[in-house]
Amino acid sequence: MIYYILIIGSWLSLLLIGIYGLLRRMSFIRIFIALEFISSASLATAVIFGISYSFFILIGLVESILIGIFLAVGFYVLRVYQVEDLEELNELRG
Repeated sequence: MIYYILIIGSWLSLLLIGIYGLLRRMSFIRIFIALEFISSASLATAVIFGISYSFFILIGLVESILIGIFLAVGFYVLRVYQVEDLEELNELRG
């Protein structure tokens, strides 16, 4: 039971790190490194607690999908912010 709590906690930390990074406009390299670190830690936890191999693959798959979603959303948000910043800059220039 405890490993389910640990795995769910690692997934929640993935969400929190991704959201925090996007809100703070962190560089995506830093967000990616943090997400990879958390996913590696949870996969190691799965191995330590002896979870079945198929469950191990499922964890990795879900976390890879989450990381991909965060990066895709992050790059979209970054592009939108850059466009808004450029429009504001053009308005200030005149």
